Amino acid sequence: MRVRCVAILQGGRRGGRDISDQPNGPVQIGREYPVLGIVCQAETGVAYSILREDVYPALAPSLLTAEMFEVVNPTIPSSWVVVDWYGNGRVIGLEPKAWADDVNDEGSFFERKVNGDGSLIPVFVHEVERIYAEEGFAPPARRA
Repeated sequence: MRVRCVAILQGGRRGGRDISDQPNGPVQIGREYPVLGIVCQAETGVAYSILREDVYPALAPSLLTAEMFEVVNPTIPSSWVVVDWYGNGRVIGLEPKAWADDVNDEGSFFERKVNGDGSLIPVFVHEVERIYAEEGFAPPARRA
């Protein structure tokens, strides 16, 4: 799945003030991005998981409201699965199976990754590179 940024909203959240005239952040107007995952919830709407290239692969992707993007390619990546994180349908996600299945007593895949579990970086990189390749993008440069 690939999207194009059409607006920049404050905080990257639904209903945020349009700050497209202040382009500094994880995305740029007019640029296309592979989507690494989707989060859907009634309170905050739909958000796309977009890679932060400035801190790749150390940190988690940014979750940005779908209101900032238009869909360029709606094809779902081959590795995605549907996840009901709380088991009650309030927060539904689509993400690579390798990330969704890696939950334990220490937290979710991204909680542990951001908290310094370096063993998760190869799994993260593999899935990012797979999604980028499916969209015809070169692998992102590692910076962090």
